[in-house]
Amino acid sequence: DDPHIGKSWDGHASRSATLMHRNYTDMLRQQARENHPESPTVFRRLLGFLACRCLQNIEFGECMLDWKDFAFEDLPQTTEANLILMEKYSILICQIQQSPEQQLVSHRNEIADVVSRGLDEIADDCRNRIEQAERLAGKPIPIVDKLLLVKDAIVKEHEFAGNTEDYYDYRNSLLDHVLETKKGIPITLCILFACVCRRVNLFTYLVGLPGHVVLGFQADDGERGTGETLYLDVFRTGRVLSERDCQAICASYGVPWHQQFLRPLTASQVLDRTFNNLSNCHLQGMANQSTSPFRSELFFRQRALSSIHRQPKSIAGPLVETITHYLPFTLSPELL
Repeated sequence: DDPHIGKSWDGHASRSATLMHRNYTDMLRQQARENHPESPTVFRRLLGFLACRCLQNIEFGECMLDWKDFAFEDLPQTTEANLILMEKYSILICQIQQSPEQQLVSHRNEIADVVSRGLDEIADDCRNRIEQAERLAGKPIPIVDKLLLVKDAIVKEHEFAGNTEDYYDYRNSLLDHVLETKKGIPITLCILFACVCRRVNLFTYLVGLPGHVVLGFQADDGERGTGETLYLDVFRTGRVLSERDCQAICASYGVPWHQQFLRPLTASQVLDRTFNNLSNCHLQGMANQSTSPFRSELFFRQRALSSIHRQPKSIAGPLVETITHYLPFTLSPELL
């Protein structure tokens, strides 16, 4: 008789109840699997649809509350803190873009485990390469050499590359999908690279050029603020770029150069750009089904959360509480 069954839980107390009683979502997942669209009766198909919709509402509500926790957290103004928040946001994007079919197979928290484990495995390989190079050299190697070792591991050994064949597939923006397929767009590949680098104590940052994203780093000790700033074009096999090369990229889009283009992106700005990419990809899918199938519920989720993310905190906080309480049932033709 819980009044919140069938819609998102009411705030943090209800989310705690969900964590303590995960059998609620497990029960819904089981009902949706057993009463699938091919079920013999209308009643069973409707039961499966409602169970799937309830599950979607609960998990989307939890994602919105997670976003509020991340966005409202008082973090130190450091590169490392920004990278950690960026990784949390990236996992959250994967969770809100789970298709109904994926939600029936796995709980959203499993996505975080998959992403973290995938990044850890790549970082372990990179760490071994750096340690081996330093043993051979008999001393610490320069930062740029460490980054080139990481680049070789990611690009050559693990074979990550830009998805030039299907650039507008929305899944190119999902870190779990990129880890699986080893294909992505510039911003997602840069996120992956930066998250791996952080795990081996190399601190990079994303640079948002017009129409493109690259990775920035200082060739010398960043704590002293010395040394040349260089850039990596992770989408194009990790090519090392100078500031002049970045200006050329900007010119190729017909945009006048501004030095502010080289400023490090915050985690919030990276999330903004990811939302823009997702929206564009979903609209491409709506206009051209052969490019990327349009999923109405995924489009709704990213638009809803992106709209909240761009509001002042004084508005965003109450919005999240209200929406997660009154999140309505919305029909999804993919579930029928």
